[in-house]
Amino acid sequence: MPSILICDLEGKIIDLDETMLRMFVVAKEQVMQRSILEFLIDTEVVLDRLKDIWKSAIHGKEVETEGQMNKTGREEILYLQVNLRKVI
Repeated sequence: MPSILICDLEGKIIDLDETMLRMFVVAKEQVMQRSILEFLIDTEVVLDRLKDIWKSAIHGKEVETEGQMNKTGREEILYLQVNLRKVI
């Protein structure tokens, strides 16, 4: 199910749609301004890749990758396909 999560360049969540909120099973206020890194699994591995992914997106390249996230307050895992691009 497609959903939208928007982060700033530091990874802070600045907006997300209702579909993403249903996946997180939380109120929007509980997620806003938190770092996307708080939800990612294997953060150390992801951090290495994330720097390169951000750089590519900042320079205008559309990036596709996959990852895993924990639902807030749950042990359930979300499997993600991420399409990342810079929006002006």
